[in-house]
Amino acid sequence: MADEVKNPKEQAIEDLKKSLTAPTIFEKGRAGYPALYLVSPEDNRTQREVKMAAIALERKLYIWTEGIGLVEDRRGAKPIEDTESPIGALTAIAGLKEGCVVILRLFHHYMSGTSDAPMVQAKLLDIIPEFKVSKKMLVVTSPYVKLPPELEKEFAFIESKLPTASQLMEILEGIISGSGLKGNLIPTPERKHALVDAALGLTTMEAENAFTLSIIRPRLAKDPNIWDPKIVLEEKCQALKKTGLLEYIPAPDDVMNQVGGLDTLKGWVRKRKRAFSDEAKAFGLPAPRGLLLVGPPGTGKSLTAKAVSGELGLPLLRLDMGKMYGSLVGQSEANIRQAIQVAEALAPCVVWIDEIEKGVAGASAGALDSGVGARVLGTLLTWMQEKTSPVLVYATSNDVSMMPPELLRKGRFDEIFFVDLPTEEERVEILNIHLGLRGRGKLVTEKKIDLRMLAGDTTKNFSGSEITAAIEEAMYTAFDCKRELSHADLEEAFANTQPLYATMKERIEATRRWCENRARPANEKSVKDALVSGRSIQA
Repeated sequence: MADEVKNPKEQAIEDLKKSLTAPTIFEKGRAGYPALYLVSPEDNRTQREVKMAAIALERKLYIWTEGIGLVEDRRGAKPIEDTESPIGALTAIAGLKEGCVVILRLFHHYMSGTSDAPMVQAKLLDIIPEFKVSKKMLVVTSPYVKLPPELEKEFAFIESKLPTASQLMEILEGIISGSGLKGNLIPTPERKHALVDAALGLTTMEAENAFTLSIIRPRLAKDPNIWDPKIVLEEKCQALKKTGLLEYIPAPDDVMNQVGGLDTLKGWVRKRKRAFSDEAKAFGLPAPRGLLLVGPPGTGKSLTAKAVSGELGLPLLRLDMGKMYGSLVGQSEANIRQAIQVAEALAPCVVWIDEIEKGVAGASAGALDSGVGARVLGTLLTWMQEKTSPVLVYATSNDVSMMPPELLRKGRFDEIFFVDLPTEEERVEILNIHLGLRGRGKLVTEKKIDLRMLAGDTTKNFSGSEITAAIEEAMYTAFDCKRELSHADLEEAFANTQPLYATMKERIEATRRWCENRARPANEKSVKDALVSGRSIQA
């Protein structure tokens, strides 16, 4: 027997199950909500989902765009006269007889900040109460929240999420079906999942473009390796750059072995290497929430971010707190929410917040920013505390005195590590690593460079970055003299380098005292070394 043909309403209700936002719009419509404020970065997708809900509600759909006017969503329909302006559109909407759903595209521009805004606000306040009984519903679409206080109570807020893995898989299957490819040119199930994983965090349109590019680019280059997830990942990196809120940081292989010392921190990370797997979830383990590294500048905290990402096998996203703050009212809060949404869409992942104290320093009660900094920090703290998505927050700080206390309390981070200046043993390891990375490991094995001697008083109180910079300076000297690097070149470079400790001694000692009972040493050997050498870690 042939399958029974479904009517449009039944089909629309069935389609609702495939959408994240349309079911919510449908529920609000059934409940008689007169006005919705729909936040979404995808205008076309938003229109499709509202249309889906309108069909399920058995209501006509109208769409308003400035310059075109109010148009019924049906073939051949013409714009209603004198509806190009916001006031004209609202007047026409109030006069519609039948129940309907009306999309006001980018209408947030006209509700505040313009000369006509008071008139628009007054008109909305007049007509919205009537919509509940006349089965009309306004849907204002916008990429971010910008509601004036006068209208906040009139609109129900809906935030459209980025496509899920299952939705991206449907998009991919549609592209595969439409490509006409057959046989071994169709990606395997494993390759499909790899493509979808690479596309997580993209909008619907961005994912469609990236999947299509993974076919076209190899074919133009006559490369048989089509459906390459790396192409999709590259497009995602470009998409992240457009927002300026998150940056994808590719981590080189085996970065953990390029980090000298920090054995306790390394052990903590390695113990959690499988913590993001389904196996760990079945075992009853929650995903790690995050870790905070505190210590003087140049001690390898930023390099360790890449090492942690590589060790866990998760993508690394750098969140620049300075870029969260925008000039428009509500933009800063919208930016942090968008960054969180993208991070959760990309989960599991590592979100790296470098020098976090600088990004939240203005969040105190006395800050002269109308409370923007406090609201941004509040959004970040709530997410860190309540998040259920497998996102590891990796934060670093050079100055804990600038950190708000609420950021440091238990529940935000799993562990706070103190990264001190490297010990003598750690300096030996750092010297060995960086000489090896620069092709000079043979000089060490042949005893032409004495690491133990260099790691003694010569580099005492040097940070890892200062040791690295001095090695490069010594190599410039040798290169200029047209000879191989020597032990004497390194000694001279270190002698000419003034460590940061010489000018920041009091601040570094204060950080050590703060961390003594509040943070875990990133290397337990550093505490023993301090006790043996008599280095001050006490108040």
